[in-house]
Amino acid sequence: MALLVPFKLFGDAVAAVPRLMTECGVLPSSLEFMDHASISTVCEFMNTDFPFREAGAHLIIEVEGNSKDAIFEEYVSIGEKSLELGGQEVFVADNRNSREKLWKVRKSIAEALAGIRPVHCMEDVSVPTSAIPELISAANSIAEEERVDILSFGHAGDGNVHITFMNPDYPRNEWKQRLERCLDKLYEITISLGGCITGEHGVGLKRKEAFMRITDPALLKILAGLKSVFDPNRVLNPGKIID
Repeated sequence: MALLVPFKLFGDAVAAVPRLMTECGVLPSSLEFMDHASISTVCEFMNTDFPFREAGAHLIIEVEGNSKDAIFEEYVSIGEKSLELGGQEVFVADNRNSREKLWKVRKSIAEALAGIRPVHCMEDVSVPTSAIPELISAANSIAEEERVDILSFGHAGDGNVHITFMNPDYPRNEWKQRLERCLDKLYEITISLGGCITGEHGVGLKRKEAFMRITDPALLKILAGLKSVFDPNRVLNPGKIID
């Protein structure tokens, strides 16, 4: 089973996340969010529709447990709280087919972006769940300041947000400059909120320069020491994080 909760206002959806986590007495096994731009991109790519497609954002919520009755009560609690927090409706995906349809849309966002908006930069920042509203509000302001497009989706239950900046139609060099400013500002606000610049996909080459710039030198020293212990010859995935 899964619940799909559309919110008319994007801000209400992201503000609901930390409250659902703390006020229902339930720890969801999945709590995903997708903004309007994410849904629209997937629907266009897949030539499909989605409940309350024009909503500002959607949440997908799942819980797990050992008792069907207990799980049902948890879903009821979450559904009621979602409506209280501004949800327009609570759709119950109570069979395999309907549940898979929900998740197909969520899991197709990256593919849809690659097909429709190929010039984009998908980020992987993570913050405490209580800071998600402030993070996304700041990201939207950054996109507005730099006049680039943006969409956001991710694993709201653990604070991991895939904020994605998209090129409206700038020449390559101008897009690169605007994107660099967007990322600098995004990383700065993420760190200020007690988060980190990558939650699940790692630093790699893409975020190496930023990671080295904003990480505590003491931590970098520890990482370098661990690298020397386990990879003294620098043969394991060389050039990532620690040279």
